[in-house]
Amino acid sequence: MDYQTKITERLVSLKQGILGADTGTGKTKMLLDALTVAGIKDAVVVCPAFLKTNWIVEAEKWGCTTDLEVISYDKLARGGDKLYGDKNVGALILDEAHYIRNKTASRTKAVLNLVKAKRPSFLWFATATPIVKSAENLYPMLVMLDGLRGKPPLRIKEYRDKFCLRKANRFTYDGWEYYGCTETFNPYVRQNYNLITLDKEEVLNLPDKVYETIYIDTAPKTYLQKSNLTVEEVVKKLEDGGGTGDHITSI
Repeated sequence: MDYQTKITERLVSLKQGILGADTGTGKTKMLLDALTVAGIKDAVVVCPAFLKTNWIVEAEKWGCTTDLEVISYDKLARGGDKLYGDKNVGALILDEAHYIRNKTASRTKAVLNLVKAKRPSFLWFATATPIVKSAENLYPMLVMLDGLRGKPPLRIKEYRDKFCLRKANRFTYDGWEYYGCTETFNPYVRQNYNLITLDKEEVLNLPDKVYETIYIDTAPKTYLQKSNLTVEEVVKKLEDGGGTGDHITSI
């Protein structure tokens, strides 16, 4: 798709940042294409364990010429960073990067140590949900990007005061509960940390959602016996036209 080509070009030219792309927009393909276009020979992908096979399959599917080493966040946290002791890590992709939103979590610390040790020139955090609760969720990623640029990061208190909304909560350490983000946060991250966002509704030109309620007058088992339809046939009829010619929903 045309938008994927444009995003791939930006990933290559910017080299480092945050790809906040909705699920279904093809962020894995765009990142793989960027590795190929950039001529990167070797790269490390860190992702949840259940996505490891997906990265390998997608790399083969899209003809990625980069030699990928895929490791899970949990394995990295268990000392997997030692696997890269003598290896050059020029390119690093952190998929489902919201997994490292907690600055004190072991997996976040493991990624931070890897970034500090290897200082990859090509580094992208990819996630469909950059902010789960508050602007603080992006803090670990911004710290890593600042470190690669030799820039001192904002201290966490200053960061919270500047970018998070807050309300009093006497059960927290400092008496405040932080949530959401200020209006200045999104422009700040876009300008200073190469935040790229993709909204599925916009780029895929999806039709408006249509909702339909289908009522069933009899128990499914009774209906199937009377109609001589199999479960698969009923499902197909529902998928094709939203109904079976009868009211089949049981309340």
